[in-house]
Amino acid sequence: MDLPVYELMISDDLQDDAEVNFVSLVDRPAIQKNWNAFNHKVKFNTDEEKRVISGAIMLADTPIFRSDIAHGDYYVVFSKETIFKIVQRYFKKGYQANVNIQHNQDTKLEDVYLFESFISDKERGVMPMKGFEDAPDGSWFGSMKVDNDYAWNEVKEGNIKGFSVEGVFEYGKYKTKNNNNMAEINSQLNFGGPGSGRRPEGGGDNSNTSVKSPSLDKVVESKNYSPKQKEELINDAKLTIRQINSGTRPMSVAVTDLVNTHGLDRREAINVLDEIEKQMQTKGEKTKYASDVIKIEKIKEILSQVK
Repeated sequence: MDLPVYELMISDDLQDDAEVNFVSLVDRPAIQKNWNAFNHKVKFNTDEEKRVISGAIMLADTPIFRSDIAHGDYYVVFSKETIFKIVQRYFKKGYQANVNIQHNQDTKLEDVYLFESFISDKERGVMPMKGFEDAPDGSWFGSMKVDNDYAWNEVKEGNIKGFSVEGVFEYGKYKTKNNNNMAEINSQLNFGGPGSGRRPEGGGDNSNTSVKSPSLDKVVESKNYSPKQKEELINDAKLTIRQINSGTRPMSVAVTDLVNTHGLDRREAINVLDEIEKQMQTKGEKTKYASDVIKIEKIKEILSQVK
């Protein structure tokens, strides 16, 4: 299923309310309704001694899945030009200390603030943060000082895993100046092709690859996941498998959410799904939803399109 892609923008008018005004510390993606809280995030790095967390705040030209009654299922993208304007306005208006947890608009964290920030720009020799070398040019990176004991404990316990921006934006049809860039976005949205099973980096049923995908344990080890984080990955993988196999959610959407939630690349996510599905089959666990659940999901989908 080809979903529409929209570009989110802000104007040059400082009085316009289209802007990013908060950065939230989040555990996993969740679909927000009517307002934009983007949990498309990358797991950040931590400095225990200094109480500093660092990572990508916004990724340029990277599709983010959205779903609401007005538009249905779709993707949004921030261009590098828009991110540049967003960051300038964010600092000009002094939003560095606007931080919350899980997009809770009623709770602004004290003693947590953005103190370091830059936008990657290869032409100026500004490279992505270490550990994020493959991030698209024009992405926003930053570091926060966390002097709030509650927030820092959430970080140490693995309950907080990344940054997520929130704000109000203008919607426009996504256009690209670079065909290769658009091809990359399409590959992220529709990798694998019709009936592909689960193939890394695109390709159909007849595709072959000499790249050996890492096992679940190797992925967990490389990401330094805690036992709790591993359990969350397994549970989310099982849910994703049931959604895909039952036809209640497009494969590209379900896998993209798994990638975004756990900071995996597509090859890692697909391999984890294959391994977990085999384990489920061996243990006799259901890999599809019951028929009545499918009917409920279909009803919800129909109702969501009714204005």
